[in-house]
Amino acid sequence: MKKTILLLIGGAFILLQSCNHNDVSTVEANITYPTELEPPQGAVFDYLLFENDYDIAPYGENPKDYTTEVLHSGKYSLMLTSQRVYGPGYEGTIKPMRPKSWLKISGDFFRKAGDADPMANQGNIVISYHRGVKDSTVFYINYPIQQLLKAQNKQLVEKWENLALWQEIPANVQPGDKIKIYPWNPNGDAIYIDNLKGEIWTQSPLKAPTNFTRSHLLVEQNYEDSNTPGYTKETASRGMASVILSANNSVFASGYQATLAEAKAATGDFIRVSCKALKHHKVSLSEPAALLVGSIRDESSFYFSRAIDPRIRTREGQVSQQWVTIEMWFEVPADANANDLLKVYGFNPHPTPIYLDDLQVEVWKANATN
Repeated sequence: MKKTILLLIGGAFILLQSCNHNDVSTVEANITYPTELEPPQGAVFDYLLFENDYDIAPYGENPKDYTTEVLHSGKYSLMLTSQRVYGPGYEGTIKPMRPKSWLKISGDFFRKAGDADPMANQGNIVISYHRGVKDSTVFYINYPIQQLLKAQNKQLVEKWENLALWQEIPANVQPGDKIKIYPWNPNGDAIYIDNLKGEIWTQSPLKAPTNFTRSHLLVEQNYEDSNTPGYTKETASRGMASVILSANNSVFASGYQATLAEAKAATGDFIRVSCKALKHHKVSLSEPAALLVGSIRDESSFYFSRAIDPRIRTREGQVSQQWVTIEMWFEVPADANANDLLKVYGFNPHPTPIYLDDLQVEVWKANATN
C-alpha cells in the first residue's frame, strides 16, 4: 500500500516537473477575464447626472417596494419582476451641451441561478429623448443587459457585476428636450439592481484655446477674515477657515467684482475660476446644486455658471469629506465694454451646504507671457 502511494506521489511529481511554460500558457489562454469599458477617445468627465443607491425612497416612492433579499451595499436593492417591470432612474431636461457629449450609465446587477434561461433577456437599460408638450419621441435606444454582459465578459448569475454603457448624445437632441433613463425588465425573471448612476462626459471641456496662456491673477480668496459672509472654522482646504454656502448660512460667497478695465480684461479674453470645494452629503441628482457664477455687465446680459455638487469627485466617483478642485472657464463676449462689471461668486440658495476655499480668478490672453 505504501509503495503504491509513493508511486502515485512520484508520478504526480514527475508530471508536474514535465509541465513547461507553454502548458501554463495554454491553460491561461482558456481563462476569460472581465473586460472593463474604456471611455470614448478623448472623452473626459463633466458632471454627475444622477446616482441612485435605492437606500431611500426616490421620486416619492416607498422603501418597502425595495428588497433586502439580495444586497450589494446599503439597506436595499431594487428587484424587477413581472409585478414591477420598471425601476426608477432619471428624468430631466437637456441643457445646452458642447459638441461630442456622452452619457455613461453604470450599475450593479445580480440574478439568482435557475431563475431563467442563461441566454434569456435579463433586463434592459432604456434611454429616450422627448420633445414638446406631447412628449413626442426624438430618440430611443434599449440596451439589453445580456448584451452588456457578453461585451464585458461578465456572468451576473449568483454574483454582483458592475456593468457600464456609453451612449453618445444624438446630434438631433436640442436643449429643452426631456431625457428619461430607467431599467426595464418585461420578461418577469427577477433581476436585482443597485447603485444605478448616470454621468455626462464630453470631448471638449470648456477652457481657453491652446494658444492662450495665463496673463494675471485678479484675486485669491482664502476666506481667513472672520467678517467674511459664511466664515467657518469647521474645515478648511488651507489655513484655518473656509466659507459655508447654503440657504441657512450665506447664500453668496464673495469672489471678485470690478470693471473689465480694472481687471485688464477685454473681449476675447478668457476668465478662469478655480476653487476647492467640499460636501458632507451624497449627491443623488445634478440639480439642485450650488453654483460658481460669472457675469458681465449684469446677470441678464451675460451669465455663466457651473454646478459644484455633482463635480466633487475623484476618479473613483463622487466623494464627501474631501476637498476637490472645481474649475470654470468663460470667454469675455464680443459686445462687452471696458466699463462693464465683471463679477465672480459662489451661489447656493438651497439648504444643503457646500464649503468653498482657495478661490482664484485669473485672466488668460492669446499669446500672453507669464
